[in-house]
Amino acid sequence: MSFLKQWLLILLLIIPTLVSSQTFSPNLNLSDATQVHILTTNRGDIFIGRVVEIIDTRVSFLANGDIPIEFQFNEINKITVKGEGFLPHSDGDEKELALPGRPVQEPFNTQLMFLTATAFSLDRGKSLYSNVDVLWNSIDIGVTDNFQAGFGVLLPYMAIPRAKFTFDILDKVHLGAGINVFTVYDFYFNDFNMAFHPFAVTTFGEPNLFVNITGGYILPVGFIEDRFMVAGLG
Repeated sequence: MSFLKQWLLILLLIIPTLVSSQTFSPNLNLSDATQVHILTTNRGDIFIGRVVEIIDTRVSFLANGDIPIEFQFNEINKITVKGEGFLPHSDGDEKELALPGRPVQEPFNTQLMFLTATAFSLDRGKSLYSNVDVLWNSIDIGVTDNFQAGFGVLLPYMAIPRAKFTFDILDKVHLGAGINVFTVYDFYFNDFNMAFHPFAVTTFGEPNLFVNITGGYILPVGFIEDRFMVAGLG
């Protein structure tokens, strides 16, 4: 099977699940009774309390200390830990914590799987885990304030190391460049295939509201005829 056919098959598998992606804070610790968790739904509702347990694709949440609520993964946008950076007001807005030194950054998704990367980076030392149900799982780490590296796994047969460098031109204009390395296991031929995806990205806006333009090439190793350009706007 050519790499191009494998690529199209992967897209067909994951596109129906993109709307159900969630971001869970890497600092989430269910055994720490002192933690306060902030759960934001896809509708924009914000709940403050504690995650009691996570089983399969279900989250048991105790809101305000005594109100049990059950959430499915596809209802959740993100779960963060109080003190990571931004906390909701009682009116639902978000407020930055007044902390000494560099403000603590709230984990936000700087990349939608491997389909499109933004020109935002995690702060140095920050990490972010994200997933799409059980199919896609990834971890990204801020190596510096402008460079992050990560690794993703798309079940059952793709692994993607990735890295990108970003910098700000203006407050709401951001540029970036990076690379994804696709490694695909071919069950039919019992073989591994690899492709490089260098890309450039321009992002207009802020992490909670932006327009993203990306462009790059898919360069399969050993499949010269399958090289093609990809671009995105969203």
